[in-house]
Amino acid sequence: MSELPCAVPDRRRTPRRPVEVGCQAVTDYDFFLLGDEIVDLSTDGLLLRSDGTPALLGEVVLLSFRPPKSDQWIDAEATVVRLVTGQTTGAPGIGLRLGPLPPFEQGLLAASLELSERERAPAPTLVPVRRRHTPDDVVVRQVLAVGSRGSRRGDGMAR
Repeated sequence: MSELPCAVPDRRRTPRRPVEVGCQAVTDYDFFLLGDEIVDLSTDGLLLRSDGTPALLGEVVLLSFRPPKSDQWIDAEATVVRLVTGQTTGAPGIGLRLGPLPPFEQGLLAASLELSERERAPAPTLVPVRRRHTPDDVVVRQVLAVGSRGSRRGDGMAR
């Protein structure tokens, strides 16, 4: 998540999910490669791992990537909103806010992130449950056992 100090509120509208997704992110004006791996991703933005290549805040970036667990490519425009440097998690990196996506690609990204989150979540712990037997259960079993076996003897008992 965010490495912001406590005094600064986290302004993200949707949570970012840690991922390892290959991509191509290039500057809009000269197609210079800024990075080729997404470190975390949400429906609104992402953290791009970079090799320290400088980028300008507000710069437009062209981005092409495949969401986790998908074979469909998403092409998008994004804006540089954060430069991650120093010892911060994800450094060096570039925080990008995704531009508007077409409805299909927006839904694909949301579903893909949900699926990858479910697979990463631990399996629920199963608690063994004992069934309480009531006297009625026992009677029903005896009656069914009597009625289900071969012929009856004269005293009403099954063989």
